[in-house]
Amino acid sequence: MDNTSIADFSPEINYNKSLEKHRLIYKITGWLIFSLVFGYAFYLLMMFAAFQPLLHLITGHAEPIGLITCSLLVVSLMIFNIFCNNAFTKIEGKNLEDNKRYILLTMDEFFSNYDFKVNDDKIMRSFMPKGSPIWGRIITILFDGNDMYLNITSLGKSNSPTLVHGLINYLKARRIKKYFAKNYPVN
Repeated sequence: MDNTSIADFSPEINYNKSLEKHRLIYKITGWLIFSLVFGYAFYLLMMFAAFQPLLHLITGHAEPIGLITCSLLVVSLMIFNIFCNNAFTKIEGKNLEDNKRYILLTMDEFFSNYDFKVNDDKIMRSFMPKGSPIWGRIITILFDGNDMYLNITSLGKSNSPTLVHGLINYLKARRIKKYFAKNYPVN
């Protein structure tokens, strides 16, 4: 079952495919395609620029080791961000009612501003547009039996997902999972 169309949420999630793939899968729309093509084109341009010291090394030009190390670090971080951007963090829970109550209490510990607008038995989403506080943010929680799947996505200038905050958001989701497991144990 896919979530209903809500004007604030771009892009819309495909619930079943997301659970199947264990990462956010979006419904295909024209805006999503444009946003992805533009975003990845910019990202590839930035990655090409970061690769330049490595390309000079391959062609025999000497580059300072610090520049090469920095280049490798930036390229690795960019690739890792792409993989983390839509990744879910699985949180084991008890039952739907308790999970929803406890995850909201957990969110209070990590976020000062959120507003879950989609809130049913399958999905909860909070959309905070840009300026909240610096970047916008979408917090997505999918419910599947006793388990929850959490994703935090940062938004850019046009309120479309950014490609540079994947690692930071993934690590924050892992901290939320650890906090939830410590304060609301399954047994």
